[in-house]
Amino acid sequence: MSNEQQLSRAQLDALLKNVFALQIPVIEKFMTDLFRKYVSTASTFKQDMDTMKATEWHKQFLGQKVMPHLFIENLGFGASFRHQEQDKVVKIPDNMTVVKPDSDDQIEEILQNLDKTMASMDGIKNKGLVKKFYKETLELICQLGSRTGMMDEFYEQVKGSLTKA
Repeated sequence: MSNEQQLSRAQLDALLKNVFALQIPVIEKFMTDLFRKYVSTASTFKQDMDTMKATEWHKQFLGQKVMPHLFIENLGFGASFRHQEQDKVVKIPDNMTVVKPDSDDQIEEILQNLDKTMASMDGIKNKGLVKKFYKETLELICQLGSRTGMMDEFYEQVKGSLTKA
């Protein structure tokens, strides 16, 4: 008999928020580096992003909606993937991360919403580059979530709360 215990909903919520909070510096560094890369590519990119930062869409993206949601979904997927021992069945190359099967569809839906938001904004010159910036950030969020969910440190805390399929 193992000493694994099931976490209460409140304990699980607190754990998920803390795990996401720990990833924020990684996400911020990625976004900063990507921003610098794109600013060197297109001179108006900084101005485009300043315009985007003022939108409600961007606030929802960075705030309490899109990024934490995608991260936590993939965090759960990673832990569940490991719990079902899929990581032993599927040989994943070292340079790959398995993400939730519908992650690409979710990202596409978010980017379509971004297109609608930008369609009414005349001030953005590099819409394709802005979209690419958000897309790459979303992909990173999904990969970080899944990878973190599979890590021993996180998995050991939640495995008692997971069920076998």
